[in-house]
Amino acid sequence: MESRPFRLRGGLHRLSRGLIAYGIVGLIVTATGFGALVWANSRISDLRAEAEATVARLATTMEVAAYVLHGASTTAQSFSATIDLSAQAVSAAAVTITEVRSDLSALEAQLRSVSILGATPLSSPADAVGRIAASMDGLDGRLSLIADSGKGNRDALAGNATALGELADNTRVQRHCRSAAG
Repeated sequence: MESRPFRLRGGLHRLSRGLIAYGIVGLIVTATGFGALVWANSRISDLRAEAEATVARLATTMEVAAYVLHGASTTAQSFSATIDLSAQAVSAAAVTITEVRSDLSALEAQLRSVSILGATPLSSPADAVGRIAASMDGLDGRLSLIADSGKGNRDALAGNATALGELADNTRVQRHCRSAAG
């Protein structure tokens, strides 16, 4: 029976060595896992810092874009008023040209009607006035087209001004929402 306890002791001795080896392997695996965890945490921290920097740059860009869009909207609204005034001025000029052309034609006729002893000494000035009136022919119509085109452009520009303002407001709201979420 003595061989049995000796065998049991040898088995226990091998078992204890196995458990010690198992523990050492466990410690190595744990150390490796901990090192990998530290490395992964470092990489995640780097990625987070890069993401925060990118978000900050994008937020600044969105703020600048909103500012520029509001400026473009204001300019478009302002220029829309300028176009409106220009269209009114061009329309008034077209009316004035029509009146001046009519007055020049009447003056030409009056100058041609002057006769002194059968001679018409004012025919040369009448010819000059007639040429001026003829050169103005159609100018009133072209100016009216320009005025109408300006009114159409004013309406389109006013629509663009509104759209730019809405886009700027939306950009600013998106930027504030993102910065509040961050």
